[in-house]
Amino acid sequence: MGITEVKHTRKMSLMKLAIFIVSIMFVITSIMCIIISAYKGLYLLKPEKKSINNSPSEYGLNYQDIEILSEDGKTTLSGWVLEPIERPKMNIIFSHGYGENRLEEGMPFLSLANELLEKGYRVIAFDFRHSGNSEGDMTSLGVKEKMDLLGVINWTTKQYEEPIGLLGASMGAATSLLAAAESKDVIAVVADSPFSDLHDYLREI
Repeated sequence: MGITEVKHTRKMSLMKLAIFIVSIMFVITSIMCIIISAYKGLYLLKPEKKSINNSPSEYGLNYQDIEILSEDGKTTLSGWVLEPIERPKMNIIFSHGYGENRLEEGMPFLSLANELLEKGYRVIAFDFRHSGNSEGDMTSLGVKEKMDLLGVINWTTKQYEEPIGLLGASMGAATSLLAAAESKDVIAVVADSPFSDLHDYLREI
């Protein structure tokens, strides 16, 4: 074998080695991306549950603890019914945001509920699945939460004769819009900062 042939053989061997290394690096990078995406997805679907560390009694509000079955027929939701002093003129169902619970401390909810009660509204607040004291092993950012809210709407319709309005924040706002579109019992919706694009919302959280 001549010198030229030897050089050519070495060159080909080096090229094959380089291609092999690049292929291995591509596979490793792809696997890492999948692992990171899976971890991020799991983190988003299973945020740490915030405990209920406050009570309407601290505001002197009249309330009762309730448990309601989600429309999925298997997830028990925990919540409160807060009653005004006078006969209520409407039921307001409150839906909290992602990673929060019925207290929604960013508002804060209890202060808002107090104002609504003074104006004669009955307030129903609950924890979505995998939030607060409710059952469920993960959140779905509105998909299954819609069934939770529909369950609360149906429960409210059976318990009380007054009309129903929805008040939601962030994920709860988007969920309120979804549920209202499927329920003939909802006559009004107040949606505080709903997301219109789930992909953009996920990038923010």
